[in-house]
Amino acid sequence: MVIKYDVRFGQICLIEYTGTYKFQVLK
Repeated sequence: MVIKYDVRFGQICLIEYTGTYKFQVLK
């Protein structure tokens, strides 16, 4: 699991690689 800045949402998102990328916006 990696934390990065996703410019598509303009928010910090969690990236969990489990065969595909799943973006979860941190609130």
